Amino acid sequence: MRVLVINTTPFTYQGIACVIRNYCFRINSPGLELQYAVFDLHPELEKELKQSGLVYYRLASRKDNSRIYFKQLKLLLNGHFDCVHIHGNSAMMLPELVLAKNCGIKIRIVHCHNTTCNNPLLNSLLLPLFYRLSTCRLACSEEAGNWLYKGRSYTVLNNAIDTEVFRFDELKRNRNRKELGLENQFVIGHIGRINEQKNHKYLVRVFKEFHDHVPDSKLICIGEGALRPDLEQLISDLKLEEHVMLLGEHKNVENLLNAMDCFVFPSKWEGLGMVLLEAQAGGLPCIASDAVPGEADMGLTRYLPLGNMASWCRAIEDIKNREQNRCKTSELCIRTLKHKSYDLNENIKQLVQIYLDISHAGT
Repeated sequence: MRVLVINTTPFTYQGIACVIRNYCFRINSPGLELQYAVFDLHPELEKELKQSGLVYYRLASRKDNSRIYFKQLKLLLNGHFDCVHIHGNSAMMLPELVLAKNCGIKIRIVHCHNTTCNNPLLNSLLLPLFYRLSTCRLACSEEAGNWLYKGRSYTVLNNAIDTEVFRFDELKRNRNRKELGLENQFVIGHIGRINEQKNHKYLVRVFKEFHDHVPDSKLICIGEGALRPDLEQLISDLKLEEHVMLLGEHKNVENLLNAMDCFVFPSKWEGLGMVLLEAQAGGLPCIASDAVPGEADMGLTRYLPLGNMASWCRAIEDIKNREQNRCKTSELCIRTLKHKSYDLNENIKQLVQIYLDISHAGT
C-alpha cells in the first residue's frame, strides 16, 4: 500500500512534524510505502529526509500560497496513492480530504493533534463533510479525539517518544550548562512554537516575578514563531534581556532538557503536550496549565490554572527547594511511559497494524 503522509502545518522541529518524524521515519514494513507532502520545510529536516532516502514532495506554503499548494497536491494525489494520512488540528484538514476523494483515494485517514482551534465557527461548519469524507479517525489523546470527533469512533495513537534518547545524563547536563553559561543558575525551560497557544507572554511574566526573588535564575525558550518580535519586546520592557534566552529551533532538544532544572508549560490548550513526556523522561519536574490533558502526566507534572501568577512562582520555588535525584526519577518515568504505552517502538507497531488493517479491509 502506498501512503501519502500530509502535514497541514509547517514541517519543522516543532509540533506535529515531530510526531511524523518520530513515527514515520522509522517505519520499515514489507508492502507498505510511505511518502511525504510537506511545506515550509526546515533545512536541517530536509537533510534528514535526504539522508534517510525517504521520498518527499516539497510544496508551496499552505498558508502563504494556498492556491499553488492545493494545485500541486492535486497533481501529486492523482492516481498515485492508495491512502492519505492527513495530520492536523481541526476540520481544516477538509480541503486535503476533498482532493483525496476527488482523486479516487479510498482510504482517507485524519489524525487530530489538538483540543481546540483558532476558528471554532469555521471548524463547526466544516465538520459534517469532514466526517463524511474521512474513512479512519486517529487522535493523539482521548481529549483530542472527543473534541474533534464528538462521539464518533476513533483510535488513540499516542504521541510516543524514544524514551532512551531523553534519559537523564549528568555529563550532558554539565557540558550544556557550561556551553550556555548557565552554571550556578536555576534554569527554567520551555519548548514550543512562539504563538498564542503556547502562552509565552504569561511564561515570561511568571519568570519576571520569580526572578525578582531569585536573581540567579534564567529562562530558556526553544522554538520559533510569528509572535517572536512581540515576545522580544515584552522581554525588553521587563528588562530581562540578560536573563531570558530565546534559542530558536533545535534538533536535539534532549541536550537542553538535561540542562534545565524545571519545565514550565502554560499552554492555553493542547492535544497532549508531547514535550511534557520528553521532559519527564529526563526526570525533569514540570508545571503545566490545567488546559493540558492529564494523560501527559507521568508523575512529575503539577497542574495549575492560568491567572494567578503567584501560585506558579510558588510552584517553581517548591521545585527549586526540593532535593532532586534526576537519574532515579528519569528511570521511574521511563518505566511509567512504557507502562502507559508511550514508548515509540510499540506505537510504531500499532501504526503499521492500523495501515495494514485498513488496507485489508479495503480489498
